[in-house]
Amino acid sequence: PQPVTMPDVVTWLQEVAPQEFGFPDNFMRVLATGLLEDDMATVLPIAASVAYASADIRSETTQQALEDMQARLAATKNLLSNTTNDTREADEEKVRFNLDKLAREATEMKHLMVSGADALRRGKATVHALCLELAASQADLDAADDALEKTKEFQKFSAITWEGLGDIPGWTGEEAFAIMHIMREYFDDLRNIYRHYALGGSMNGSEMQALSRDCKIPDKNINMGHIDVIFAGCCHSTRASGANNFLRRNEFIEALLRMAVVKWTKTSKKPSECFEKLVVEHLLPFAKQSTTEEFHNLLHRPEVQMIFAEFDHEINLVFKHFAAGDVKTAQAAANRNSINLTEFEMLLKDCGALGGGRLNKGELPRILGNVQSDDDGKEVSFVEFLELLCACSVYYEPNPYMPAAKRLENFFVRTVIEGLCEGGKSKVQGLKPIHPSRWKGGATKLKSQAKTTHFGKLRTSLFTLKMRNAAADFSNAEGIE
Repeated sequence: PQPVTMPDVVTWLQEVAPQEFGFPDNFMRVLATGLLEDDMATVLPIAASVAYASADIRSETTQQALEDMQARLAATKNLLSNTTNDTREADEEKVRFNLDKLAREATEMKHLMVSGADALRRGKATVHALCLELAASQADLDAADDALEKTKEFQKFSAITWEGLGDIPGWTGEEAFAIMHIMREYFDDLRNIYRHYALGGSMNGSEMQALSRDCKIPDKNINMGHIDVIFAGCCHSTRASGANNFLRRNEFIEALLRMAVVKWTKTSKKPSECFEKLVVEHLLPFAKQSTTEEFHNLLHRPEVQMIFAEFDHEINLVFKHFAAGDVKTAQAAANRNSINLTEFEMLLKDCGALGGGRLNKGELPRILGNVQSDDDGKEVSFVEFLELLCACSVYYEPNPYMPAAKRLENFFVRTVIEGLCEGGKSKVQGLKPIHPSRWKGGATKLKSQAKTTHFGKLRTSLFTLKMRNAAADFSNAEGIE
C-alpha cells in the first residue's frame, strides 16, 4: 500500500538481485550506489569495463555480443532514469514493471558476459597451443642446425684421397666403405679427440706425438719415429703449399689408418679391422676429448641468449672495430668480417683482460681453435665471436658455482666494456659505458617483451647464416648420407 522509495530499490539490488540472478555483490552494489546518487556516469563505465574485460574482442561473435551489450546498456540507462522519475512520483506499478524489465536486461547481460568469457578461454587455449607448436618448431630448427653442422664436419673428416691409399697392404675399394662405416659409428669421439689435440684448428707433429703417448700406441711394431714419418707423409695440403706440416681433419684419419696398419702389420687383419681396433682399444679408452658440444648446449640457454640480445649493439661495435685491427699484411687488412689471433690478442690487451693469471697468451690459440669451424683456425666469424666471448668468460671467472649468464655479463660489461672505456675515453668509436639501469651486477633486467622479440630476430638471422653456409657446403658433398 506504500509507494516504492529509492531505499527500497537499493535494498532490492543489494539483497535480492544477487541471489536471483547470480550477479556479484560488488557489481550490484555499484548499481545501487549509482541509483541512490542518480549518477549514471558511475554505473555505465564500470559495467562496460567488466563486460569488455570478460570478452575476446578479436572474435566476431564476441564483437557482436559487445555491440548488443552496449545497446542494452543504453536501454538500461533509460530504464534507470525512468525508474528514478517514477519513484519520485510514487507510481508503484510502473516502478515494479521497470524493475522487472531491468532484471531481465541484467540476466541477458550476464549471459553475454559468460559468452565472452568462454570466447576468451578458447582464445587462451589457442594461444597456448600455438606457443607449444612454436617451441616444438624451435627445437626442430635447433636439431636441424646441429645435424647440418655435423654433416659439414663429417664431410671434412671423410674427404680422404682414397686412391692415394693403394700402397697399404690389403687395400681394396671395399675397405674404403668399411672405413667410412667405422667413422660414422665413432664420429663424435673422433671429432672431439681431434678438437682437443689440434690446438690451432689443425694438428702439428707435437700434438700427434702427445695423442700417441696418451693412447699408448707405440710398441715393438711402431715407435715414435714411425709415427713422425707417417705424420709427415699425410700432411698433403701443407706440404704442397710449402707451409709448416699440419694435419687437417681428413689427413688425421689417414694418419690413424696408416698407424693402425703398421702396428698390426704382422697379423692377417684387414686395414679396416686394424683401424677399428686402434679406435676401440686405444683412442676411446685413453684419448682426451673436447667438451665443445656441452659448451654449445650451455650457450643455447635462454638466460645466456638474453645477454647477447641486451648488449648486441655493443658486441657489434667491438667486433667490427677489432676485425679491422690487423693491418700487418694486405690479406689481413682486407679481411674486415672476421677476427684472427692477432686481433683477438689486441682486444684482450686493450681491455686489460690478458695476463694476471686468468687469461694467458698461451691459451689463446686453443680458445680460438675450439670456436673456429675451419681447418686453418685463423679467423672467427661474428657468430663464432659470440662463442669466443663466452669461452673467455669461463677462463676469466672459473668459479663453477657462478651461473653462465652472470659470468658472461660480468666479463663483457665489467672487463671488456669498462676496460675499453677506461678514463672516459673509448678506444672503440661509438662505444659507451653500460648504464647501471641496464644491468644489476650480473642479473640483466630486460625492460620489455620487445627485448625478447629482438633476440628472436637476432637468433633467426644467425640460424639463417649458418643454414646458408651449411647448405652451400652440403650441395657440394658427394656420397654423404
